[in-house]
Amino acid sequence: MDVSPLRVGNEAFLVASMIERCPKVMMLRELVTNALEAASAAPEGSREVRISGLSIDGARKLAIWNSGPGMDAVSLHRMCDIASSIGKTNSLEKNFGMGAKVATLPSNQHGLRYRSCTGGRVHQVVMGKRDGAYGRLMQTGPDGVVADVIDVTERALAEGRPVAEDWTEVVLLGNRPDQDTLADPYDGAPHVGHDWIEHYLHRRFFSLPEGTVLLLGEGIHHQQGWNSFVPLGERLDTAFTRHETVAVDRGVRIHYLYDATDAAHPERTLSQRDGHVADSGAAVIFRGEMYDFRYGHIWRHEAPIYGLTFGARNFTVLVELSDSYPVLPDGYREFMRYREGHQAQVETRHFAAQVNRFRPEWLLELLRDLAPSANHMQSARDEMAALFAKLGVKRRWYPTAAIPLEAEAFDLPATESTETRDLLEPETSAEAESLAQELSEPPAAEPPDDLPEVPEPEEPPVLPPEEPKAEQSGTADEDPPEAEEDEYEVPPQIVALRDPADIEERGISQMAARFYPETHQVFINCNYSAIDRVRNELTAAFAAEPDQSRVNELALTSAEQVATRLICRKLALGLSKHGAWADWQVYHSVSNESLSLAAEDYEAELPAARRAMQQALDIEATSATAHPVLVAS
Repeated sequence: MDVSPLRVGNEAFLVASMIERCPKVMMLRELVTNALEAASAAPEGSREVRISGLSIDGARKLAIWNSGPGMDAVSLHRMCDIASSIGKTNSLEKNFGMGAKVATLPSNQHGLRYRSCTGGRVHQVVMGKRDGAYGRLMQTGPDGVVADVIDVTERALAEGRPVAEDWTEVVLLGNRPDQDTLADPYDGAPHVGHDWIEHYLHRRFFSLPEGTVLLLGEGIHHQQGWNSFVPLGERLDTAFTRHETVAVDRGVRIHYLYDATDAAHPERTLSQRDGHVADSGAAVIFRGEMYDFRYGHIWRHEAPIYGLTFGARNFTVLVELSDSYPVLPDGYREFMRYREGHQAQVETRHFAAQVNRFRPEWLLELLRDLAPSANHMQSARDEMAALFAKLGVKRRWYPTAAIPLEAEAFDLPATESTETRDLLEPETSAEAESLAQELSEPPAAEPPDDLPEVPEPEEPPVLPPEEPKAEQSGTADEDPPEAEEDEYEVPPQIVALRDPADIEERGISQMAARFYPETHQVFINCNYSAIDRVRNELTAAFAAEPDQSRVNELALTSAEQVATRLICRKLALGLSKHGAWADWQVYHSVSNESLSLAAEDYEAELPAARRAMQQALDIEATSATAHPVLVAS
């Protein structure tokens, strides 16, 4: 049957709509990718891309230059059209024919200048927005003729540009003539850091086309002259203290990286000594590019679900998918979707259980070394186990190796996209706390029953359970006790945090605890104010004791035990409501706020804590009666 093709009724509106709906922070990715693809077609030894700043009419402008086949006037004119590509075939797999133009024009309405050299001639076209319409700007050529594409060969020669070999250059003129598009590419919305280009490249490009060199000019990095950008994939074996790649199911490869702290400069890691930026985190790699890079405070908050309980600033995990993995980049390459089922968006945390399961032994040893001691927390776990049995709470949590995770234990809110955050300055401590709080906030209303699921692979592999490990209460690498399916829920691992940096990484500087359902762990902030109050009250109760150092030690341990017991009891009660309550209601009941309020309600626990201290100090029960217990205000 013949088909009558659909046409565009309002072409100007469609073009403007496509351009202005594109995430503008994808601009650098699109421009650099186009340049790399063109340069890879140049003769071997001359495949080069350069990113630098040019002065145009007294203002610095960001410029991206590449070797490789150039374009004549006709090709340069055609290249400007939406869904038009030169030397490439449009496809949903690789080239959409609109990325660079669509992503760049919203932030360069004053002008986006293309120059291309081929056959010894240089032609120029400038795209921009005038009177509400996007298009090619009319220019006056050297012959006085006004056209949208002009010959600028003589001008290029006067600027010292070669014309004997093919090349192409794009210059971002921004939204204003005086805008510095190297330092402020988005005209302040969003604001970017001074080294935004290096950080973005580091978080986006895992590899470059073979034999292609990407050079960064002055003003982009901290060194003199041109500096070569080396992607993570080429630095795995040389820049990191430890590195191991583990091949798992369906062609997935997991890269585990450990970047030790530089003892001479504790504020940085060893991989930064060569002048390269280094952002620890987690990402999914597909065809040489990284998606959903979790870094900074977001990464330090999420690291435990990947099995990295401590030291997140020193660890990076990269999940590399095979080229045939059933995923597809979205139209603007900001993220990927699964091809199957509901075509849910691919998130790095979908592979967290797999990353956790296949952690190398050397990494586990590092985690054990980093874990603080908390042997006195075992009694709280024992009480939780008894409470689960008393309430008849059936076991729900098992170490899983699903590929990828089909759903979270709770319906957690969507995580923040990192594409925009890639460009921002690092957060302050206050901002980090606020961000962690944002990430922990539950949904505003009960979610619908038909939430999309991440599609399961065909015939997913059944992986054997992990080998049981010796009980190590409070360590970072503890496994819950093994149980049969019909047994009661196992208590979560309790991780006591005392280092302020560790507490801040978990986002609980002003909270008592955080529960991670993905890994069945609860982190206790042992510096929480309620613990300090209990310790002070117990210390005051035994002020007459001669061995005050022993009193202080016992008071601190008792205070931590009181808070942990209250937190774990609240957590057990909340988890017992699975099935009876909606997931979002269960989430509320075990939230940071709920667990913190439980820790505040300690008055009923003080008599037992005092008796335990009395027994430990081997004194008469009446010796503390002269020191009344203070009531928390």
